[in-house]
Amino acid sequence: MSEEENPSTLGGGLESAPQETPQAAPTQGIDFASPDVYKQFVSSLPENLQSVQSIQNTENFQALADQMVNAQSALGKKRLEAPQEDWTQEQWDGYYDQIRPEGGEYEIPESINLPEGYNAENIPQFEDDTLQEIVDLAGTMGLSQQQFNQLYGAYNTMIMDAENLNTQEQQDTLKEYNMSLRGEWGGLYDQNLQASNQAYEAIANDIPEIRELVEANPYVANHPGVLKLFNKIAEISGDSLPLATNTDPTSGFGKENVHSIRAQLQDLDTNNKELLLSNPSALPLDQRAERDALLAKRQDLFNKLYS
Repeated sequence: MSEEENPSTLGGGLESAPQETPQAAPTQGIDFASPDVYKQFVSSLPENLQSVQSIQNTENFQALADQMVNAQSALGKKRLEAPQEDWTQEQWDGYYDQIRPEGGEYEIPESINLPEGYNAENIPQFEDDTLQEIVDLAGTMGLSQQQFNQLYGAYNTMIMDAENLNTQEQQDTLKEYNMSLRGEWGGLYDQNLQASNQAYEAIANDIPEIRELVEANPYVANHPGVLKLFNKIAEISGDSLPLATNTDPTSGFGKENVHSIRAQLQDLDTNNKELLLSNPSALPLDQRAERDALLAKRQDLFNKLYS
């Protein structure tokens, strides 16, 4: 073995000096929440991507990541196909089945949002048959529960509008009846009205069907022809008639029937709405007293109506 190959010689076992492993230079961390870093990224994109609204409206990389996650989640959700004009009836039925409540069972809302000027106390109470008709209509139209609530509210306000219109028409007609009879009877109006009530009470006590006929319809109860008929009966009967228990010479005939009392309640609420709904503690003493009197009168009418 030559000296050069003898590993026991000093340094003979090494062909060259050992090299040190180079250390990687430390990298600076990227702040993904920084708007400036995100803007630098956007500026490096092609111009057609830089102008995309969603990219421009994104604040940083974290927000961009959130958008991607949300978009991915949305891809897995069931979406309704937009209706097409050439759809078959089967396609429409399938579309409505996805919108209607499960099982097609609509819930009647416990409350409805009334437009301004409507009184919640006047919300109509529907019979079961009427409610079923509304539900069937909603099902045929393929409405969602929210759309059904809107339909139900609109139907309520429509009925209330019709009732208000009927009440106003009724009041106008009864006023015309009263003015016509006052014009014909003149100064004898109060006397003749009292006699008419007297004859009506006497006959109605013997023939209850007469009371049902008269008091079921305010137009009949206050019609000049009906009042003149009972007045004529009073003239023929003379002093043989008993005194009427509900005679009220200051009002129209049959004032105490259900229709008339409801009309009085409606008129009281309509003409005094602002005062009745006001906060009594914020009113002057005179208006507070007036409001108390109206409430007392209103309560009296309710007592008569439901007694």
